[in-house]
Amino acid sequence: MKVLAIDTSGQVAAVAIMDEQLLIAEYTIHRDKTHSQMLMPMIEVVMKDSGLNSFDMDAFAVSNGPGSFTGLRIGVATIKALAHATQKPVIAVPTLEALAFNMVGYSGFVCPIMDARRGQAYNAVCHMHDATYELIAPSRAVDIEQVIAEIKQHNQKTIFLGDGVPVFGDQIKQQLGELASFAPPALCMQRAASVAALAIMRFNNNQTLNYSALVPEYLRKSQAERELDLKNVK
Repeated sequence: MKVLAIDTSGQVAAVAIMDEQLLIAEYTIHRDKTHSQMLMPMIEVVMKDSGLNSFDMDAFAVSNGPGSFTGLRIGVATIKALAHATQKPVIAVPTLEALAFNMVGYSGFVCPIMDARRGQAYNAVCHMHDATYELIAPSRAVDIEQVIAEIKQHNQKTIFLGDGVPVFGDQIKQQLGELASFAPPALCMQRAASVAALAIMRFNNNQTLNYSALVPEYLRKSQAERELDLKNVK
């Protein structure tokens, strides 16, 4: 089966086409343009250069959160449109699990962290076992101090990765010492190939959706919603 996967949850826009044996194409870019400007041209390039079109796909996959609210909306809307046009299923892949899967082949604790602002991180903890993983802590928005405390409690050497590393890396290293290490920059950004690999696993386990059921997983309210809640309290 072939899957087209995208990730627009963070600072990069990423597109990949993969089957069960081969990464056919992957395009990742970090530019000063919005995902809405970049994404469709990237998909068109990947399709054209692969000699494929959207009807050749068996499913479409998206990293559906957490992450940038705007980025998630763009990614989800794009995949829903492609799936609607082709009447193919969609696969929702948690952003943080896909980020952890950048470390496929490694055995040990992996802790993806994305900057969620205000001292918080979007975080999960995975125990990687070569090509599979066990979810120790599911996706959440949490204070970085809680993440550090949990890793101390597990007392396992842990690799941190994601755009939260430049924000929280010094704090993590200071408190965890030799328990903490950091993935190289190339593995710290979201990769559509990781989304695609997890999507194929989910497809084979019948974990697909109709496009109408696909929604972003924000994990917390937007700034506008929080401000409205405060007004309602007053």
